[in-house]
Amino acid sequence: MRRQTQADMVEATLRQLGGYATLKAIYEHTDASRWGTQTPRATIRRILQKDPHGRFFKIRPGLWGLTQQRRHILRKLKLTRSAGSQAQQQFDHTYYQAILLEIGNSLNYHTTVAHQDKNRVFVNRKLGEIASLRDIPHFTYEPLVREARNIDVIWFKEHSSNCLFPACFFEIEHTTDFNRSLLKFDEFGCFAAKFYIVANASREKRLRRTLSRRAFRHLHGIVEFLAYAELEDDYENLQNSQRLRLARLMGQP
Repeated sequence: MRRQTQADMVEATLRQLGGYATLKAIYEHTDASRWGTQTPRATIRRILQKDPHGRFFKIRPGLWGLTQQRRHILRKLKLTRSAGSQAQQQFDHTYYQAILLEIGNSLNYHTTVAHQDKNRVFVNRKLGEIASLRDIPHFTYEPLVREARNIDVIWFKEHSSNCLFPACFFEIEHTTDFNRSLLKFDEFGCFAAKFYIVANASREKRLRRTLSRRAFRHLHGIVEFLAYAELEDDYENLQNSQRLRLARLMGQP
């Protein structure tokens, strides 16, 4: 009988997790205690990226699947051509919300997701389960609290008075114009918080043009752009225990 290799163990982990999983889940469920290495996570990443048999494929940064189940996985996640662009955009929107929540949690913020998106599923977990808070804290007047429930992701920071106040607002924009998101942000301009539009890098110039209009000129220098690729890098760095760009932007050492 052939001896089980490290790659075999990673494959078995993915099968146990349903054929696809985040790097974090693969790390947590792979027993590398007898591998004789002080860097098991780096070994797992190398196996996923360079397996000579091609048993693994990257679905998205930080998200891996079994090549043998590729068609089934892509159909399940609605990432096939037949699923249509709208379904793929919805998956991506949920994906970016999920990784913003996980990054915020790792940086010790209290996180919330838009009320209407709580039941959307990312890798077998609802977004409402990934968020550290079940609902928006009552940090200000009720009309603004109700508006905050529609923001894609918010990170809250605990102050010395044991009160939670928003530290960062995120809106994910795939194809629509930025007006709606900017109008949402405008409601919270009185708070000492950061505001990010998350979108494809090709859309940054359009955001800058929108911010130059008279109606939004007061938000120039307040609202920042965060490209998908930068967020994806942070998600992979989070799972590789490396320093995050978002941590620097939030002023964390």
